[in-house]
Amino acid sequence: RKTLGRAKHAVKKSSKKPRRQARRRVTAPSQATLAGLRQTPDLLSLGSSVALAVDQDTGEELFSKNAGVELPIASVTKLMTALVIAESGLQMNERLRISREDYVRSRARSKLRSGAVLKAALMSSDNRAATALARTYPGGRKAFVMKMNETAERLGMTDSVFADPSGLDNRNHSTARDLAKLVAEAHKHEVIRESSTLQFASVPAGRRQLKLVTTNRLIGNPD
Repeated sequence: RKTLGRAKHAVKKSSKKPRRQARRRVTAPSQATLAGLRQTPDLLSLGSSVALAVDQDTGEELFSKNAGVELPIASVTKLMTALVIAESGLQMNERLRISREDYVRSRARSKLRSGAVLKAALMSSDNRAATALARTYPGGRKAFVMKMNETAERLGMTDSVFADPSGLDNRNHSTARDLAKLVAEAHKHEVIRESSTLQFASVPAGRRQLKLVTTNRLIGNPD
């Protein structure tokens, strides 16, 4: 049995009109909501107010705590960004030009292979990497965000909405139960499995090497 641990936070409804729906802002939870979450019975005494553990093979829920509560998901958004890229058929050795707006800790106007940019987004949670992937997608960022919402709808993520590829926009929101569906789908792609579970990586960035370190403490810290 495998637990789906990246649903630390939890994302609104995608529909056939994602752009309109994406304008709906999910604000920070009220004090009453937070109080209710804290009071939820929890036999595991978890520090997190929202959690979900699922058998990845059968889909059986093993543990659930506020799994249907919609909350902003911050950088967990990048997992949907990675899924859209993986499903697009984009070659991971294709070179992407990094603009001044979205340079990935490297010199502006440099070129990085798309696989390296994806690693930066998933390993180091690099916002500019996620932005670069969306900007260079066919149709640009607008088409990319629309595809994020279409993918969420296809996966049955009925309580999720995506407004940007990095997670900086707090309109990106979901539930732990929806995110479990996203994790299960993303796990099917080797490039995502590898890029999200590496502790360290070194990727070429022009004439130098870009050092990447995971931000996921479950991977980065052996204890």
